[in-house]
Amino acid sequence: MAAVLAPIIGVKPAVPAMSIALLISHLSRGVLNWRDIDWQAARDVMMFGAPMVIAGAIAYGLLPAQAIALLLALVLLASLPLRHWAKRNHVKTSRGVLRGVGSVWGFLSGNTIGPGMLLTPFLLGTGMGRAAFVGTLAAVTLVNHILKIGVFGATSLLGAQVLAIGLFIGVLTIPGNWFGRKMLQGMSDTSHGWIVDGLTLIGALNFLYLAFVRYA
Repeated sequence: MAAVLAPIIGVKPAVPAMSIALLISHLSRGVLNWRDIDWQAARDVMMFGAPMVIAGAIAYGLLPAQAIALLLALVLLASLPLRHWAKRNHVKTSRGVLRGVGSVWGFLSGNTIGPGMLLTPFLLGTGMGRAAFVGTLAAVTLVNHILKIGVFGATSLLGAQVLAIGLFIGVLTIPGNWFGRKMLQGMSDTSHGWIVDGLTLIGALNFLYLAFVRYA
């Protein structure tokens, strides 16, 4: 959605708007997957991730639009080989590793949309299935967006128009989350992974276009 929204309202307002939308989206996704959430893994990610989210959101306000678009593209592109490397090498994630990765993810998620992909191999490396993964990722990103909105709300990045757009998109995601859960239940892990990869690549290419064409 950030990749779709950025060409319309601009890269700079896209992340605050999507933070509002994703707050609603992940709240509904968390409710739908409440029983599947791995609360221990969620606490480990947020232990160091939460303060880094705040630092990342503050840094976001200082970046120009071109740098933001390029950063978004690089984060998405980096997540693709990382996920496949972890799967190929059967990465097993300890609690310490999850906390360390959470701090890196926290800073990136504070100033981009999409670094949840970086958490994917490490959350799955704990042995959780796709339902627990969706629920746990929803829980940690819900906290993430609450913190980001707090930072953006203290600056000029979260105006009335951005707030309205975010709320509108967020409400639209609620039925989509319900439908997505139904699809997930009948989908293999392999199919789910290829769909995520395809959407990630499309989003990254869009942000590269914005960085080198629109904001060049």
